[in-house]
Amino acid sequence: MSLKTKLLTSAPHAEEATKTAAEITDSVVRKTLTPETKLRRSELADALTEEGFPIAASTLASMGSRGTGPPYDLWGRIPIYGWGPSLRWAQNRLRRVRTL
Repeated sequence: MSLKTKLLTSAPHAEEATKTAAEITDSVVRKTLTPETKLRRSELADALTEEGFPIAASTLASMGSRGTGPPYDLWGRIPIYGWGPSLRWAQNRLRRVRTL
């Protein structure tokens, strides 16, 4: 059972039952991210995008294979990212643009 399905089937309030799985997942992600939170690649892409750093999971995959993406651990063949290091990685990619 996926996280989205679990969230839909275990909604404690009737008004939450009318939300889509994506809306529930987004609200849960925003409320519960700590620097120690572990995320899969697609969850990280969603969380970084929500935080203002738009990136696709496929881009993270490409960057991971080149060694230019955020640090991750492997659980079997599944990359697991820490939220704190990933957010710092995204923040460090920001560059100031100087206009003349």
